[in-house]
Amino acid sequence: MHFAVIGSLARINGELDKSLLARLDTLYTVGFYSAALRCIDIIMLPVIALLDSALVRFFREGEKGIYHVLILTRKIIIIPLIFTLLGGLMLPIIANLLPLILGSSFNESATVLNWLIFLPSVFVLRYFVVWIAYATQHENLTTRIYLLAIFTNLGISINLVPKIGWRGTVIAIYSSEITMILFLIFSIWIAESSIKRKWF
Repeated sequence: MHFAVIGSLARINGELDKSLLARLDTLYTVGFYSAALRCIDIIMLPVIALLDSALVRFFREGEKGIYHVLILTRKIIIIPLIFTLLGGLMLPIIANLLPLILGSSFNESATVLNWLIFLPSVFVLRYFVVWIAYATQHENLTTRIYLLAIFTNLGISINLVPKIGWRGTVIAIYSSEITMILFLIFSIWIAESSIKRKWF
């Protein structure tokens, strides 16, 4: 049940920005904003493939305890982080090419990409923290914190998008992702600490 709910919440959180932007700004803004996000999707494709292929290993290590999951995370996380950091740093170069490929109406997409430089790396950190939660059987925590991230995204977007347009949406995305990472790390730490206390 938790996996089904988490999948739905992840989809909602991922699409919320465009829906709110369409409602609070213009469809033109949604167009060039969505084009910029497709570049992020391209950077993330090989990373997601790597993470999905490693998920079984996370569950195997999770049976041995969180310490083993953290060791596996340390082994795997370096390459995706380096890849996404380099990909993010390439975004300004890609930004200059977008208007040439898609047309002059997508000039604003280049500006959006300059704001999204660190987003792929933030996504990688969030994916790993969620995988750690899965492997250590803390899906219930993940469900609650996804809800918190959605409300964070929603609240910031509603307040900022009418004032500063798509920039408010970008701030909302960063905020919801960082909120999820920090709260999930803290929640897993608390949960694992309480499990250890039960054994002693």
